[in-house]
Formats: sequence, C-alpha cells, structure tokens
Amino acid sequence: MNTNPLAIPELLYRIGSFVTQWVYSERRYKLEFEPKHIIACINVCRLWRDTLTPLLWAVFDDNNVCLVVAPHLNSEKRLLIPVETLQAHQRHLRYARIQFEWPTDIFQPTHLQELVTDSKLLSVRHDLLRSNPHLNLLYLDFRTEVTYDKIKDILEATSQLKTVSFNCLRFANANSGTLSGFFDSNSQLEKLAIFHIHGLERFDLYQPLQNLTRMLLIGTWISNEGLLDIFRHSPNLETLETSTYDCPVIDLSRVLRGHCRKLVSLWCIGQNQLDPDDVLELIQATSRLVRFKSPCTSLTTEIIQALLVHANSLETVKLRVHGYVEDILTTMGSILAAANLKALLLRRAPWLYSTKDEIFIQNLFQSHWSCQELEAFKMQGFLRSFTDLESSGENSDNTAIQRTRFENRAFMDDLVGEGWAWKAIKSRGELGTAFTAEAKFLLGVVSEWMKRMPRLCQVQVEDLMFCHKDKLPSRRRRDPWYIDVKDHAQLPIE
Repeated sequence: MNTNPLAIPELLYRIGSFVTQWVYSERRYKLEFEPKHIIACINVCRLWRDTLTPLLWAVFDDNNVCLVVAPHLNSEKRLLIPVETLQAHQRHLRYARIQFEWPTDIFQPTHLQELVTDSKLLSVRHDLLRSNPHLNLLYLDFRTEVTYDKIKDILEATSQLKTVSFNCLRFANANSGTLSGFFDSNSQLEKLAIFHIHGLERFDLYQPLQNLTRMLLIGTWISNEGLLDIFRHSPNLETLETSTYDCPVIDLSRVLRGHCRKLVSLWCIGQNQLDPDDVLELIQATSRLVRFKSPCTSLTTEIIQALLVHANSLETVKLRVHGYVEDILTTMGSILAAANLKALLLRRAPWLYSTKDEIFIQNLFQSHWSCQELEAFKMQGFLRSFTDLESSGENSDNTAIQRTRFENRAFMDDLVGEGWAWKAIKSRGELGTAFTAEAKFLLGVVSEWMKRMPRLCQVQVEDLMFCHKDKLPSRRRRDPWYIDVKDHAQLPIE
C-alpha cells in the first residue's frame, strides 16, 4: 500500500492549488501569467500530470495565448498554442477573460463559473452564457456599440448569477432603460457593481433581491432614477460603496433607513466632498454602523457625536477632511474608547494647516484608549514637519507652541527593537531626522500604544509610517505599507 501523501490525488490537487501562476508585475502594474512552477510539477509523473493539469487551465485569458500583429489594422489573431491543445483542455476552464471573437468550432467552454467579456462579443457568442449553466460571476463591459437592449434576452435567460459587474451600462433609449427582467431572473444575486450607468428608469420587481448583501455604485446619479429602486428591493443589503458626485443624499438616506435595515458598512468614495449635514444623514441612515468612510468639507462635533451613537458596533472610521476642523479632537478621542474599533484613519488637507490645530492635538489623548482590537491608526494633516517651519521663515519664538528640534535616532531604535519597521514619506522636505515639539509629543504617546496594544500593526503619523509585519493580518501582507481597511468589500472590480 502506497503511504506517500503526494500520491493521493485529492491531497495533491489541494497542494497544487497553492502554486502561484499569476505574478504581480511592478513594471506593468498588473498580474502576469507565469505558469513555470505548475508546469514543472505537471512534468514530475503521470499522476501529477493528470491531477494538476486542470489547475493549469482553470484560469484562461485569451490575451495570453494570442498574438495580434498590427492591431491598428485589425489584423487576425495568431494562437500561440496549438488549436488541438486548446480544444482538449477547455473543459477545465473555470474563469475566462475573453476579448476575441472565437469561432465555436475552436473555442466552446461548457464549465465556466466566471466570465469577463464585453457586450459586443456576447452579442455574437450567445453560447458563452447558454452553454455554461453553472456561471455565477459575470463582468460585462459596455464600452462598445452594443447596448443593453441588444443582449437583453441573453442576459435575462441567466438564472444562477451570484456576482455581477456592469461597466458603462447604456440603453438604446437614453431615458427608458430597465433592469427589472434581469433582476427577476437572477433573484439569488449576492454582489452587484455598476460603473457609470446612464438612463436607468424606475422599476418594480416580482420578488426582492433577498441575497444581495454588497453593492458598488460608481458614476453619476443624474438621469438614473432607478438606482434608488435597487435599494428598495434589497432588504438584506449590508455593504454599500458609492461615489458622492451629485448623490441625492437625503433621498438615499431615507431609502436606506426604510428598506435596508441590515446595512452596517457605508463607504463614500470620490473627490467630491459632502457637507456636514449630508454626512450626518448618512451616518443616521443605519441603526448599527460598523464601517464608515466619507470625504467631508468640515469635521464637526455633530458628526463625531453621531458616530458615537454606534460606539458599541463601530470597527472602522475613515474621514478625509478638506475644510475647517473645529476643536473636536477631544470628542474624537472618545471614539478611540470604542471597544471594537479596529481602524481610525483621519486625514486633513495639509494646506489648511493652522497653529491652533497643534494645540488641539493633545486633546485627542485626554480620553482613555480602550480599543484593544485596534489594528491601524493614521493621522495626517494636523502637524507641520520641522522643515516646513524653516521654509516658511517662522521662528520657534513666535509660534503658538514652543518647537524644539531633536534627533530621532534613539526613538527609532527603540521601536525597531520592538519589532517595528519605519519609513518616511518624502512629500514635504527631508523627513525622518527632526520633529516639532508637537510631533514629538504625538509620536511619544502613539509609540507607547504601539508597544502595548496587542493587535496594532500599522501606524502613520503625518509623514512617518510604521509597520509591525509579524502582527499583520494575512489580508494585508501583500503591501504592508498600504494603510487601508477596504478588505471587507470584495466586490467585482475589473
């Protein structure tokens, strides 16, 4: 009896699934197909070949197997692999990104679970949906001459989709588009992403989208009255990520309160800043807020008080302030007393710096920090580096708080001894050699928490970043210097 665990196909397949085939290219800023390791495994023996070959073909991008000569002349594609090889292994395809119009006698997969393509190609290759009944993810790009109406019947014939992403969705009649038929056919939908839709009218559904829990809306709200109807039919929505440009905040908040009572995560993105009243509306749109992000023109005491209502559930707060900041850092510090808080990221436009802000910094730490779950802390835009002070021509004698220069070598060595790594963002002069007295105070207090808080692993204070790689959760280890907390929203973004 063979007791070698690597001779057990099920175990071997599981191990092979961890062999990297797609490598991130720093030069091209994307994943590139590098199958040399899995191919080396396939060549070991017949058992390994039979077991691991499906893994090699599970992900298919026709851009990697074709060579297009003079694409500006619409030249024909040339396969880099034999047609017979493609036909023999297409039964193993589970994820496919299709850009070329393949003849059905050459390419006709029947076991796809995920498909990325565009509306023009889908209008020609109807079978890509009809021949793959187990398809559960669809990313469809409408940046072609084929509008939604031309492939409406094909899309409404699907029934098993769980994740859908539409990019630049357009209708033949710019003001009379509807998705009701598609939603009724795919009532099991769980994740929905819509980028830059135009012309969606109001609609009703025969049955609500009970399983829809995550939604991403990017683009304009103008001439898309039907967007609010999606929320009206999503009673179990938990996560919403949306752009703030021309967003009807009052109407959106009213619909969320009335129809999406399980909403816990609200992520407002984009460069368009919301007024404090709009931010308040969004915070009050849910009875239990866990994660919140928003750009705002100013940070007020009312906003902080509204967040404190959710202190028992709050895990993430990310605010980007573009205007005046009141003396609210004392109240802001009370958020740090939230027992479940995992991330607090507060950023302010640096050009709005005021010497009064440096006085307010100390107020942030008057409250007791009891957030033992804290993993990430960021505070930027409230202090100036010493080099900024010198370049402005100011003297330490005429500032609101006396500034003192000191060398940071001992300070940094102490943190390195505790397992922390650090680096400076050279955005405002030569950093990392000297601090103002206020920065020294802030870093001193934060460094104490860096040593005693068991989960704290990412810290940024102005232009200095700190990272404790041994404490990093696995989801953040790919880029330990990137302080972000968006890993809760795994939405289909191409």
